[in-house]
Amino acid sequence: MSFVVKLRGALTGSKMAEYECADHGRFDAWVSRNDTPDEVPCSECGSPSPWVISAPLFKPQLACAAVKGKSDPVPHAMALDTRELGDGMPLAQWQKKRAAQWREHDRKKVDKDLVAATDRMFNKPDGRVR
Repeated sequence: MSFVVKLRGALTGSKMAEYECADHGRFDAWVSRNDTPDEVPCSECGSPSPWVISAPLFKPQLACAAVKGKSDPVPHAMALDTRELGDGMPLAQWQKKRAAQWREHDRKKVDKDLVAATDRMFNKPDGRVR
């Protein structure tokens, strides 16, 4: 089994870097991605400002791992479970099965609501039959 790592974004071009002026504090500047200068002039006073390490400007993505074997249990009956597709089930067959699950789920909900409405209609609040 092999894996392919895909990197998003261009590896060339410009990026945002953070620099710190002694008088005006930190500021951002667009610089070359391949050759980040150690100093750039301050955007307000023009004095040389050194590059500082800062947090990235993008939202980090959650790391995940692919593990062959058992997975966690489904959180509830109607949770989207695609394991059968991963095991080779044809998409059309999986869609039919999923539609049947939803029909059964909806039927049970209607039956439950009907029983509750019938109980409210024919029973008094103290539990006696009208």
